Amino acid sequence: METLRIIGELLINGLLLGGVYAVMATGLSLIFGVMRILQIAHTALIILGCYFSYALATHFSLDPFLSILLTFPALFLLSMLLYRCLVAPLENAPPVSSLLAFFGVILMVENSIGIIWSTNYTAIYSRYQGKSLALGALILSLPQLLAFCVAVVILTALFLFLKRTEVGRAIRAVSQDRETARILGVDVDRIFLIVFGLAGGLAAVGGALMGIIYSFYPALHWQWLGVVFSVVILGGLGKVQGTVLAAGIIGITESFTSYYLGSQWAPMAAFAILILTLPLRPHGLLGTPGGRL
Repeated sequence: METLRIIGELLINGLLLGGVYAVMATGLSLIFGVMRILQIAHTALIILGCYFSYALATHFSLDPFLSILLTFPALFLLSMLLYRCLVAPLENAPPVSSLLAFFGVILMVENSIGIIWSTNYTAIYSRYQGKSLALGALILSLPQLLAFCVAVVILTALFLFLKRTEVGRAIRAVSQDRETARILGVDVDRIFLIVFGLAGGLAAVGGALMGIIYSFYPALHWQWLGVVFSVVILGGLGKVQGTVLAAGIIGITESFTSYYLGSQWAPMAAFAILILTLPLRPHGLLGTPGGRL
């Protein structure tokens, strides 16, 4: 019975972590699916979201979950500015140009955080810290459970936005064929701007949720970069639904790996799953050769 309890807790904890990974990775998947670019600075925005929430919780005593209401629009607008100043001018440049530009953004964000807050580990302290919830024989972390619930709400809202709204339908149309969408009257540049902003907002939410669960430091985004890219590639480049599925798989794998092998091996689990899966599914679990939404 004890073994079954442990397995049950590991499965649930893995799913809870996977929900947060899904929020972290969905913005990156959305950008690739619509714009066909690899936004390697995405996890730098995630760590920035961590520190924004940390600042609001520390200096203004704002509940870290409520801080999302401020960090989402802040990074939404910041990402739109990034698109206007950096991405749009390089639209017709070689792909390496945008990669170098994003790398510059990474260095700027990481060093700015280090100067403003320090390079040491820190954490978002809240009234949820260290609390747990008993479900029968299972003991679950309350911050992780609440973070998962927020992740579900955010992802559900995103799917409804993409399916039910006029802008969402335009985003999917541009993903399918941007030239045809342009001929039909869709303002493709505006859609790119919205998608980039939306990805930044999702990065803010992912950062806040990770900061509530774990401690963090400015350079941690490099480790997250590997995990997030593994989630996106495993799910299928540009496939938002695939990203959510892959996030759950990688979350569960990391949960079991941490328990049986040690937490230092957990980041390797994502790469191991990727290596084992891609020979069988070269385009990812739900991906297609075109990488469309």
